[in-house]
Amino acid sequence: MTDRSQLLRKVLETWDASMEGERYLEWLIKPEALELDGGDLLREAVLDVMEDDDQLKKLEDTRAAASMQEFYQSVPLEIAELLRPQTAGLLESLSQLKENFRSRAAHLRNIRHLLNNDRVETLAFAAKAESLAGAENSTTYEKIAAFHKDFALAEQLAAQVTALSRTSVAKVKASGNWKSVSTAEFWDDLVQDLATKPGEDWFDYNREKLDRYYSQQLVSQLENIVERALTLRPVGLEVNDPIISSLFQEAHEAFLYGFDSASIALCRSLIDHSLKDKLSHRSQRSNLQSMIEQAAKQGLLDPFCSDCAQKVRDAGNNIMHDMSNLRRTAQEVLDCTRSVLKKLYDNMTSVHP
Repeated sequence: MTDRSQLLRKVLETWDASMEGERYLEWLIKPEALELDGGDLLREAVLDVMEDDDQLKKLEDTRAAASMQEFYQSVPLEIAELLRPQTAGLLESLSQLKENFRSRAAHLRNIRHLLNNDRVETLAFAAKAESLAGAENSTTYEKIAAFHKDFALAEQLAAQVTALSRTSVAKVKASGNWKSVSTAEFWDDLVQDLATKPGEDWFDYNREKLDRYYSQQLVSQLENIVERALTLRPVGLEVNDPIISSLFQEAHEAFLYGFDSASIALCRSLIDHSLKDKLSHRSQRSNLQSMIEQAAKQGLLDPFCSDCAQKVRDAGNNIMHDMSNLRRTAQEVLDCTRSVLKKLYDNMTSVHP
C-alpha cells in the first residue's frame, strides 16, 4: 500500500473511531483551511484540545453563551426555560470531555519526560499500562471496550447497507462482515435501524452514511488505481470531437477504478465513433465490422491497427457472455484502442499504448 493511501485510510479510521481524532481533523475541513497552511492548522487543532489556555477558554465560553442566548430568544419562553438546565448540563459534559483529553496529554508528557522516550514509545507504554489496569477490572473493562467496538462496526455496516441498497439487486448480507471481526451475536436490528434512519431536520444521516462508505471504498482502491495508471503511458493526441474525447476519458477512468467490463464496452463505442468521424464515405447503416474493413481499404488503418480494432469489437460483443480474465482483457482492449486512436488522430506526435 502506498504511503498516501495508508495515510488517508488512517485519517478516515481516526475520524470514524475517535471523538478526539474527529476534533483534530474537523479543523482541516473548515473554510479557512483552503487559505492557511495545513500543518499549522492541524497543529493548532491538536493544541486546542491538549493545551489549557485561559484566553481561549474565556473566549469560547463568551461566544457559546451569546449563541445560546440568541437560540433561547428564538423559541417560546416556556420552552427556553425547560431547555436551559439541560443545555447547561450538555455543555458541562463537553467541557469535561475536553478537560479529560488535556489531562491525558499532560500525563503522557510527564511519562515521556520521566522515561526519556519519544512520543511513539510513550504511547506504546501507555497502551500496555491501560491494558494491565483494565485487567484489574477485566469484566467491566472488556464489556465496555467490546460494546464500543461493536457499535462502531454496526455503524460501518449500516453505511454499507445504505449504500449498496441503492445499487445492488441482491440483499446485502452484512452478517458475514460482522462475524469476521466480532464474537458477539450479529446486531441485525441495530444495523437495519441505523441503515434506514434518515436523520433529523438539521442533520442528513443518509448523506453521512454514504459519505462514510464511499470514502472508505475510494481510499481502499487508491493503490490499485495507481498501479493501473502506471501501466499507461502519456497520451499525445488532439481530438476535437467532444463525444470521442469524453468516451476516451470515461474508458480510462472505468479501467482505473476497476470497472473492467464497462471499460471494454466504452472502448468498443470509442472505436465506433472514431471510425464514423474519420471515414470519408460510409453508409449511414454501417456496422462496426464494415467500418473497420472500410478504414483498412482507405488506408486509415494498417494491418496491425485493423487487427486491434477487430479485437476491441469482439471483446465488446462478447463481454456480457465471457466474464473471465476481465482484468487482462480490459488492459488488452484499452491498449488496442489507444493504438487505433493513435493511427487515426496522431499525425505528428508519438504515443504508445
